[in-house]
Formats: sequence, structure tokens, C-alpha cells
Amino acid sequence: PYTVYNYGKINLRGSMDASDPEAAWINEINSFFSYGGGITMFRTNGLLEAIAHGNTISYSGITDQSIILSEFVHYYNLMLEGSGLKTLLSNVHLHGNFTANARFAHNNKAINFHGDEMQYISGTVPPTLYDMNMINSGPGLTLQTPVFVDHNLSLANGKIFTSTVNLLTINNNGTTSGESVNSFVNGPLGKIGDDAFVFPVGKGSVYARIGISAPQIVGSKFIAEYYYTAFSNTSSVTTPIYNVSTVEYWDLLRNAGSDSVKVQLFWEDAVRSGINDYSQDLLVARWDGSSWVSRGQSTITGSDPGNITSFVVNVFNQFTFGSRSPFVNPLPVTYLTYNAVYAAGNVNISWTTASENNNDFFTIEKTNDLSSISGIGTEYGQGNSNIPVSYNYYDVKPSAGIYYYRIKQTDFNGQSESTPWMQVEIPENKDLIIYADNTSKSISISLPQSVTDYTVRVFNLSGQIVSTNYWIHGEL
Repeated sequence: PYTVYNYGKINLRGSMDASDPEAAWINEINSFFSYGGGITMFRTNGLLEAIAHGNTISYSGITDQSIILSEFVHYYNLMLEGSGLKTLLSNVHLHGNFTANARFAHNNKAINFHGDEMQYISGTVPPTLYDMNMINSGPGLTLQTPVFVDHNLSLANGKIFTSTVNLLTINNNGTTSGESVNSFVNGPLGKIGDDAFVFPVGKGSVYARIGISAPQIVGSKFIAEYYYTAFSNTSSVTTPIYNVSTVEYWDLLRNAGSDSVKVQLFWEDAVRSGINDYSQDLLVARWDGSSWVSRGQSTITGSDPGNITSFVVNVFNQFTFGSRSPFVNPLPVTYLTYNAVYAAGNVNISWTTASENNNDFFTIEKTNDLSSISGIGTEYGQGNSNIPVSYNYYDVKPSAGIYYYRIKQTDFNGQSESTPWMQVEIPENKDLIIYADNTSKSISISLPQSVTDYTVRVFNLSGQIVSTNYWIHGEL
């Protein structure tokens, strides 16, 4: 049997076959092989190996060609060129890029995007895939051309980055599966057809779905995109809405058809989204161009994660969560993190807000019995903010014991909300610590709590005793 090792760039305009089943063509690292043959490569015998990093196989015939099953079922870069139709003969795994400059027939086969680097789909002829499976262990997949999916988009791992120009669209009767915070569409996602559908969208590290009920006609098309930021106007509201989310919103556009649908908004993390009351207070809000108007609440799944569904909507643009009252949903402040940690003799209470709405100040509260609560410090808020803001407060040199800390947020109208209590255990100080205060001309002495009887003598610079004090059982 013969084996051809390609280390460079080869264009083969004729056909390639073998008489021996062990014959092979092996594309090495960064090599390029363009096959223009009119018959299926290795139609009788032989195999193609194309898994080496950076290598490219191009099917470039002017007549119809079949994309064969490569050795190990893996390609690195796969390119389609020429005027012939390229038909996929088997499920394949791509570790690199897919370039479609020719017509493509998926033949009900899957393409698995299996890379560990950013992968790209590009080309001049937007491809329609059957099953598009994301199992990318790196940063994900970027579309540089529109892509359509006929059957299923499987999101096991890795994000898909899209744009309004390079849109991913799920065709009629198409579905999605497996979506999670690890794998979603980062950008707009389209859906064609008369199917109820949940768009697995998000932005950055935030996964946040939006859904629609079933349209009436097959030709309907909706496009959804999520934004992890406040809309440009969150203050203009129409009764019964009191306020709307300053954390997030969705674009939901009807791109074809005139169908009305119900809109479903999901919260994947109630704290992040500022949802704290699963009641009739929570509404679906829509921006009408000048104000946020209510689209109501037809159903709600009161859990975390959870969702809310509107009444029927016939005009589409921006949507977010709305609240009927100033007391709940969405909260004036949404926390990204909050924590209390003992270190170097102090307790550091730290927190970061994702957004702030009408926020006046924070009070740091402390207790050792969850009954007698005292405020030990105050930090002023940002008023209104749509970007993360970090805060710190130090409880300096607390005595040994178990304490509980929390952060109470108060807005300008006097309403307040508190974080859960955070427990911190302060170990006993085993060291003698002396503090000198030049302003008051005084000296403070900190001793281990286990020491109850001791004598303190003060000496002058000549070594003479100028003061002697005795403490017995902690009393002078």
C-alpha cells in the first residue's frame, strides 16, 4: 500500500482512488489539499487522514462531490469551493473552521464543532446544517456568514457568537437542546416556523432565555437577543408599572409575518435579576418607544430559576421585567457578590453591585446573637448605576467570638432590603498588642482573653518605674 504525506499545498484536479484498503492520504500540520475530482475520493479503497492541527481539506470540484468520512471521523479545516454541490456522507467532527463557498447538502448528517480554540464558519454561500452540535472546549464558535439549522442545535459546550448580519437561524420544526450557562448563543438568534420556541441566548458569562408561544403560520420569523445591561431609559413607565429592571433586557423582533404571540422571560438567577417575589407584582414590560408598558402576567413559574409569560403581544421591540410596587421586583440594588472574611485581625465586608436604582446608602450591620443588631458603618451608594460597583468596609480588631454581618440597602424613598447574614468566626488573639495614640497621649493594651490576672508596669527612659497597675480576674 502507498501513503502520501502532504506537508505543503497540493491541488488535484483529477480523481483519487486506491486499489489497497490500507492506502492513505495524510494531511500534515498546516497543509492544504484541494480535491477537484469528479468521483468520490477513495471510492473503492483507501482513507483520508485530516486531523493534524491547521490542515485544510478543500472540496473544489466543478461537478457534484461527496464529503467522505475521514479517518477518525475528524477534519480540522473543511472548505467547500467550486460550482458542484457538496454532499455530506457521514457525521463529522471539525476541530477548526468551516468555509462554505459552494452549495452544501447536509444529507441529514451532523457537523460537530469539536475544537479547543475559537472556530469560525465563513464563506459566500450560507450553509444549512442538519444537526449542529457544539462541543467546543475553548472560547466557542464565531459566525462570519449566516447559518441555518434544519433539525437540532445541540449546545453541550462552548458559545456561538453571532451578529445581525451573520445570524444563526433555526428553521421550521427545528429545535435546540442542552443549553446552559456553558453553552448558548451570544448574540441574535432567529427562529422560522409555527413552533413555540425558547431562544437559548445570553451575553458574556450570563445565560438568559426568552421564549414565544407558537405563531400561526409557517413563514413567521422572530429574532431574539439578550443584553446584560440596563436599557437606555428605565425611568419612563406607564401604570401599573412602578419600575423596571436596571439589570437586563431583551430585543425580540418579528422579522416576517404578522402573528401575535405570548412572550416568556426567564430568570436563571433570581438574585442577579433582582427577582424576590413570585407574585402578581411581577410583569412583562415592553418598551413602546417612549415608555415601558405592561404586557401583563398570564402565568408564572415561581422558583429559581423561573419564568413569567405575558398576555398576547402584537408589537415587538424591547422586553424586560417590571414591577407594580416599589417594595419588590426588581430590587433597587442587584448584587453580584457579597462576602465577609476575617483576615489580619480585621473583618472585611465586601460587596459588588451589578446595578443600582434609586440607591441612597448601605448600612453594615453586626450581631452575635441574631437578636441585638447594631449598625457599625455606612457607605453611600451610586444613586443610579448600570455598571458593576465594588464596596469595602472593615470592622477593625473585633474581639474573639462568632459574629454575623449583613448589608442593608436603603433607597431614597426610605425602603430597604438586606442581604442574608454572613457568619464570621474571630479567633482568640494570642498576642500582646500595644497601641500608642499621640493625639490623646494615651496607650492602649490588648491582651489575650484567656489572660485574666496580670501586672502592668510603665518605665521611663531611665528605666525607672513610673506606674504599676494590677488586674485580677480582669478588674483593676
